[in-house]
Amino acid sequence: MACLSGVRISIILAACLHAIRVLSMVSTGRDGHGLIGYGISMYQPLCAYTCRDVLSGSMLDCSEHMHMSGGMHGGMGSSTSPECYATDDAFLGSLAYCISTKCHNVPVWQLEKYWTMNVAGKQPDQPLPKATYEEAVANITATPKDTVVKGDDLNKTMIVSDEDYQASFNAQGLFEKMEKRHETYGIVLVVSGSAIPIAFSFLRLIPFPVTYVTKFNAWFVDPPAFGSRHKTPIAGLFHVPTRGQAVFIVYLVSINVILSAAGFHSVQPNSWYPSASGSEGEIISYLSNRFGVLSFANLVILFLYAGRNNVLLWLTNWSHGTFLLLHRWVAWIATLQAVLHSAIYLEIYLHNGTHATESKLPYWIWGIVATLCMSILLPASILPVRARMYEFFLAWHALLSIFVLAGCYWHILARFNRQWGYENWIYAAIAVWAFDRAMRLARLARNGVKTARVTLVDEDYVQVNVENVSGSGHAYLYFPTLTWRVWENHPFSVVSTVLAASETGPSKLKDGTTDLEKLGSSTDGSDSDSLERRHQASAKIGLTFLLRTKSGLTKQLRNHVSMPVLVESAYGPHEDLSGYPLLVCIAGGVGITACLPYLRAHPGVAKLFWGAHGQGIIDAMAPALGGVEMETYVARRMHIAGILQKELSQGISTVVLVSGPSEMADEVRCVIGGLGRQSKAIQVKLVEEAFSWIRRVKCDEGKPNCTQCSKTGRVCDGYEKAVFHARPGKDRASHSAYLPVRTLQVLPHRLAGSNEEARSFEFFQHELGPAVFGAFDKLAVVRQLTMQLSCTDNTIKHAVVALGSIGEHLMKDRSLTMKTLYQEKSLRFAHAQNTKAIRQLRKQLESGNDHSVELTLISCFLFIIFDFFFGDDVSSHTHLKAGFKILKGCLPLDGGDITLRPPSIENAAISELANLFTIMDLHAAIWLGISSFQLPPLTDVSNGIFASRPSDCFQSLEDACHSLGFHMMRTHVFHHSLVAYESRARLGGMPFHILARKEEYLFSLRTWSPALDTLLKTIPLTVETARRVALMRMVHLSTFINLSTLLQPFGINKYYQYTSDFGQIVDLAKALLRPASTENRAELLRIIAINNAERGPKNLPMFAFVAGAIQPLHMVADKCCDTRICYEAIGLLEEEPWREGAWDSTVMANIARRKLQERNVGAC
Repeated sequence: MACLSGVRISIILAACLHAIRVLSMVSTGRDGHGLIGYGISMYQPLCAYTCRDVLSGSMLDCSEHMHMSGGMHGGMGSSTSPECYATDDAFLGSLAYCISTKCHNVPVWQLEKYWTMNVAGKQPDQPLPKATYEEAVANITATPKDTVVKGDDLNKTMIVSDEDYQASFNAQGLFEKMEKRHETYGIVLVVSGSAIPIAFSFLRLIPFPVTYVTKFNAWFVDPPAFGSRHKTPIAGLFHVPTRGQAVFIVYLVSINVILSAAGFHSVQPNSWYPSASGSEGEIISYLSNRFGVLSFANLVILFLYAGRNNVLLWLTNWSHGTFLLLHRWVAWIATLQAVLHSAIYLEIYLHNGTHATESKLPYWIWGIVATLCMSILLPASILPVRARMYEFFLAWHALLSIFVLAGCYWHILARFNRQWGYENWIYAAIAVWAFDRAMRLARLARNGVKTARVTLVDEDYVQVNVENVSGSGHAYLYFPTLTWRVWENHPFSVVSTVLAASETGPSKLKDGTTDLEKLGSSTDGSDSDSLERRHQASAKIGLTFLLRTKSGLTKQLRNHVSMPVLVESAYGPHEDLSGYPLLVCIAGGVGITACLPYLRAHPGVAKLFWGAHGQGIIDAMAPALGGVEMETYVARRMHIAGILQKELSQGISTVVLVSGPSEMADEVRCVIGGLGRQSKAIQVKLVEEAFSWIRRVKCDEGKPNCTQCSKTGRVCDGYEKAVFHARPGKDRASHSAYLPVRTLQVLPHRLAGSNEEARSFEFFQHELGPAVFGAFDKLAVVRQLTMQLSCTDNTIKHAVVALGSIGEHLMKDRSLTMKTLYQEKSLRFAHAQNTKAIRQLRKQLESGNDHSVELTLISCFLFIIFDFFFGDDVSSHTHLKAGFKILKGCLPLDGGDITLRPPSIENAAISELANLFTIMDLHAAIWLGISSFQLPPLTDVSNGIFASRPSDCFQSLEDACHSLGFHMMRTHVFHHSLVAYESRARLGGMPFHILARKEEYLFSLRTWSPALDTLLKTIPLTVETARRVALMRMVHLSTFINLSTLLQPFGINKYYQYTSDFGQIVDLAKALLRPASTENRAELLRIIAINNAERGPKNLPMFAFVAGAIQPLHMVADKCCDTRICYEAIGLLEEEPWREGAWDSTVMANIARRKLQERNVGAC
């Protein structure tokens, strides 16, 4: 059966190729006007074309004989020129006789026209036949006796055989019928894709009862197709359409599927598709052509839906966001059709061995260019790409779209010239695109080059005034002097259309303005003076915009007072809401600007409910909102369900306008839908104002916070899904947190603050805190105290939130390194929170108020961890030094009892903090090479590793790992306890028992390596075993060098003799880390986890002595005297960055490189 199927497929593909070769003979000709069946006819009159098709396959007396080579098609053939057809008597006579006997119902004038234009061929400059049709018929004096078979010699007037005529008649007639059907279906797509939105929009003009309309919208139009999210993307990848949008999307998909599969049939006999192949080959050829034409038709819809000057926006009440959503769906459909069209023809040519020649032809190359660009556009336009690289997305989107149009156009031109009208689909798409661009240029030219005056509102917002420009709704602003991408533009809602004289002059930035691009969060204050200092003056025509300056181009506006600007305006309010007595606007943050035109124009009652993060923007907008009934929510929850239920329960026909973060819009949508479905008395219409391209939404997209706001360091204005409140009537984070903490209280379950703060706090509490404190034993009191203070003190609160924010990234993405860390814009929030904590602590210390020592020390500890995570070892060192200074002021160094100054809780907290800082000091001294501050440990800092010394005889690799961990920790603690002696450089003054202990430790380390070699002889040597051993040997060598160089006086080259050992560490690292790939780094983390207490990679301690590869390589780069080896170690750290717990290879490489450049390596 498989053999028979293969033969059948071969026959089908051969038949398809035969038809293609037949078509290629008529691939050039006179230009047509229109589409096939709509202005262009392929084979009309069919009887005449059939007669010529049969006779043209015969050799005439004037034909040129030629040899045809190439596989099974080789042999002798002939070539007949147009001059030969026009002058050969036998051909003219036979053709005239055939036409006269077959075309009984065709008028003579039509036959004469056909004769004149097509006897010699279809070229525009071909010769005319030497006799007219009627003259040729008259020259036939007797009925021909002989019958010509297609392909035989034709040397006299002969009769066309009935079999050849019928086969050719069927082939040409059905092919033209199919081509006309392709074009018809393409027209159906374009017309229905345009007419249906218009038709549905006209339904709003029919006076249906409002209650029925509300009910219908609540069930079938407004709710999401599934779930409760529409503007908020699912998994950050796509948006769920509304039910109304989903209906039209289903229509678009269904009509394309139906039109791609319907209307095919076969007829036999068929000269293009011989009966031996059956009808499959014929249908496959028609199907491929159908895909191509429908893909062309969808390109027209594609460009129509995408334009901001889309005529459908003027004729319908559908939003630009809806059309952009449809644009993306049509793009998938058109691309799939193009791919199928190309794939079918590719399979045909590959099967028949002609791909090598066909693929070199221009039409093939351009077709591949178009299909490939369309295929690239789809993954390059998904939501995450648009969100992260929007401006670049626009650039390559436009560039690839141009290549798509050019490829399609030249594909048709090189294959058929302009004879069949396929290029008209491309002309239509170009016309739609050109109209949109021309309208943009016209809007820009109408306004000309203007000057934008920038006024600082507060640390989040700036006001931009543009004189002598009119408009409403929103406009697109171009700032050509701010970027080399002069085409870059952004849409902004018009706040005001009239400028006061005092508003048109330049404004200056307020002194002390915070760099929010670095901090990523606004402060509580605002510079509202720029809008409050107004004078009575004459008004001027102009536009006012309120811009949020967080990242990208808008951030640069804060550094300018005035600049040239191009204004593409105006795109007015999309919908007339004057028919509703009550307008309820729900706005979040800068979304208020989209509500203003509706609030001003509404003739009835208008109410505004506006949430914002700070008071500054509300003060700035107060003049524009004069007379508007509004309620504001500053940094507090807006109870949307209660607001809407109250306003809609009045029984008044109401329109609800929402403009703000995606979650706000989704909740409004769900609440209105629920009320509309449950109540019979509610009369409401929902209008949503938001830009749909991700970079241009007023606030964005995700839970529990807007994803886009989080990614760009924004604070979600006026909308919080769940705010954690303090006890009623008290602001627990704003008072008396600086007083001594006497007792440990039960930790509150909720934290006062924003949603983002609450999420980061919870992450620290449940994830990062245990990971950080879990690296050290006996820190229960400090851990509990930290969590307690985070709910009562602003310093600790902001520090914990900052750590929770950055820790969430590091713990959830172990591949995240400093190279990629700085690209995470959401970490601006973490940086801003840490900056707030430092400022708060500084203010607290400068105030002179009493405060607990524990609070200050815990703050220092949290700052150290944060800066270490962020790769700032200098700042981390500064905080560590400050902590030791405080500890030395409250701890007796003579071994007496601990006395706290000022008094605080039990001495255990200070004891734990001293122990904690000792371990931090140990880390800094051993791995970072920072001078120790030498605070004697109050308790055992070895985390119990001395409890039982492991055996020197290993039974497994786990025994070797445990033994190495024991030696490593013991060496590090010994090193830390002797740093002060090393600085004295007095080897002779060292107590004998200290020297003896060092030699004992060295002897143990020397015996470890032979013991490992003995073990390796008894176990199988697998790849995993080799990698584990290489990692252990790196750690062993670095530990041995550390211990060996202790107590050596300065001035002696104590690391020179270990150059070969440093080189061995680098060689082991090369075998372990190469090839440099993500997969290799993942395997490395797995090996490290196995070597460190057999834990999975996700359980690596965030801040502990992890025996990995980063610390030994950093030690080589920091200590080795051979510069070449140092840079090899740095190169390994930088090749494919990775992270081991809190140790980041890029950070350690940067630290080592800086130190290497500072020290005199030659003197080493």
